[in-house]
Amino acid sequence: MQARLGVDAKGLKGDWSKIGHLVPYGFGAEARKSLHRIFQDFSVPFIVDQSEEKQGQSMEGVRVVSPEALRDLQAGDKVVVTIAKRRYDEISAVLSGFGLREGEDFCHLSHLITDWYPQYAHTYCLASLHIALTMACTLNCAHCNMFVPYHKSPYMASPSDIQRDLKLFFDRMDYVFSVDLIGGEALLNPGLPAILEEIHTKYHARIGQVNITTNAVVLPKPETVAFLRRYGVFVAISDYTEAIGERAHVEELVRMLDAAGVPVSVMKNRVWTDFGFPAKPWLVSEEETRTHMMTCDPGWRGLNDGRLYFCHVAWSIERAGKYRLRKGDFLELKDLPPHEEATKQRILRYCQGELGVPYMSFCRVCGGCGADNPNFVLAGEQA
Repeated sequence: MQARLGVDAKGLKGDWSKIGHLVPYGFGAEARKSLHRIFQDFSVPFIVDQSEEKQGQSMEGVRVVSPEALRDLQAGDKVVVTIAKRRYDEISAVLSGFGLREGEDFCHLSHLITDWYPQYAHTYCLASLHIALTMACTLNCAHCNMFVPYHKSPYMASPSDIQRDLKLFFDRMDYVFSVDLIGGEALLNPGLPAILEEIHTKYHARIGQVNITTNAVVLPKPETVAFLRRYGVFVAISDYTEAIGERAHVEELVRMLDAAGVPVSVMKNRVWTDFGFPAKPWLVSEEETRTHMMTCDPGWRGLNDGRLYFCHVAWSIERAGKYRLRKGDFLELKDLPPHEEATKQRILRYCQGELGVPYMSFCRVCGGCGADNPNFVLAGEQA
């Protein structure tokens, strides 16, 4: 295997050129965003998940089974961990217990994307790309992780804004496993149907799954639901009922989407980490900031205003006028030559944490959502 592009020491090792079967480990929300492409590119005999509730379910004809099935793996078979990176060490220990070797027999999805795809499929991919459609919202969460309450004149993306950003991006990268349309409350954007049509018409073959996140306070119009169904958009409902009570119409929205044939999941958000900024900014030392940044890293990247962000939160706080970003905090896509492999490599390295500077400047004052932030608050608590 040629020299790896990435900076993550937990990447692929040995020969991954001839994979017999590839077994995904994990059947949660993150997995569902990536499995469609994995089914296309690999022979997948089954999906593994520890949850007995998920075992017996299936996706595209592939069943979910117990981890015990891993005992039947043959030489050349590999496992890809399709769960959030923060749980990777936990699952790594489980797989090691089956006698599997990290990097040689199994890896995280992020390592498959950064190491295997460029080398063996000649394709440069990102796992997840978040695009903010608006900073307008139906709630006023005290600890919003996109700093929505600080936007005095909420951003509202036009279809042409999204068209520009997607063209800039896909002129410089090949594929994204998951594009997430977020807010604010993404359903408040009146251009949503046109945006979905643009994404599907021009980039359907280059995006594995399009998702939209909502808090279910506002219900989509019937014509919007029709667009969601037509273009196979997955709806992720953030359930803040514990904090906001009956303002959230979670069950009603699920029934509406189920009836229309729109795939939907409900995420029970009970706690968030308190970022602290701007009321009580963190003061991370120069020496510790990079570790803090990489501990926080949730794995997705942000695309707005013609820029690619290692941390999408940074885009929002600057747009709110509360922080000024610096060199290395983002990539100005128009400054990178399109359709060149060197550009794709540059973007991939940036997305792995090679920013050109040691760390994102905002990480010095933001608590983030990593394991080093012990400050938890009720998710959705109103200001």
